[in-house]
Amino acid sequence: MSALREFVTYVAAKRLATAADQKAFDEALARLDRVVKFITRMKADAEKMQTSLRSMGRANPAGFVRLFNKYVNTLKGIKLQAETTLDRVENIRKKLAPKGVDTSRFNPLVQQVEDLKDFAFQWLEPDPFSKLGLP
Repeated sequence: MSALREFVTYVAAKRLATAADQKAFDEALARLDRVVKFITRMKADAEKMQTSLRSMGRANPAGFVRLFNKYVNTLKGIKLQAETTLDRVENIRKKLAPKGVDTSRFNPLVQQVEDLKDFAFQWLEPDPFSKLGLP
C-alpha cells in the first residue's frame, strides 16, 4: 500500500506546475505580447504603404514598383510572423497544459495574431495589386 501511495504522489507531483513551468509560461506570454506589438507595427506600415500607393498611382513608375514590392514583402512578413507565432504558442500549450499551467491567458493575444494574419492574407490573396483598387 505504501508503494501505491508513493506512486500516486509521484504522478501528482509530475502533473503539478512547477515554478519553472510558470516562469516559462510568463516569459512566453511576455514574448507573445512583444511579437503582437511588432506585427501590429508592420500592419500600420502596410496601411501607410497602401495609402501611398493609391496616391502615387502611375505618376512615378519606378517608385511605385519599389514601394509595391516593399508592401508585398511586408504583408508576407506579417503572415510568416503570425504563422510562426501561432505554432510556437501551440507547442507551449502542449508542453504546459498537461502540467496544470493555465494557458488561457494566451487567448486574447492569439486572437490578435490571428486577426493580423487574416489582414495579411486578405490583402495578399489572390492578387495584392488588384486589391489596391488602382486605375
